[in-house]
Amino acid sequence: MAILYKGAGGGAYWHTNDACATGFAPMKTSAPFGVDRLMRHVAKGYFNSPYVSLTHSFGVAFSYALFGKGRLTNKVAAYVYEMEVGGRVSTRASVANPVKEVAEAAPAPTAAINYQHDGDPDFILGVANPNTMWRRV
Repeated sequence: MAILYKGAGGGAYWHTNDACATGFAPMKTSAPFGVDRLMRHVAKGYFNSPYVSLTHSFGVAFSYALFGKGRLTNKVAAYVYEMEVGGRVSTRASVANPVKEVAEAAPAPTAAINYQHDGDPDFILGVANPNTMWRRV
């Protein structure tokens, strides 16, 4: 069994759509799967995709809940969902590691097109330190 987390900041999709009541279902279940769509989901935070992002890190989920796109107020709290995943996963869902999926789809280093990053060079600063570098994402 693995423990996975999902952060939900104020007003964010998973803040307004209670996964405890409905489960985690992607916003766009009919969208096609693919490495390009997976990279856009992870890198740009696209929610209109067939994916739901989860993490093994409580700290990462907590940070998304506090510093994500949703705004917190005295009346709007942040949440961190914790779920235990293992054994048989629903036939309608699967669990994948995006790093592994992208790496397996990457062309050889000598291929004519071999670089997958399409953001500005400071993007990783926003991912690594969203509290102070959020403008970079």
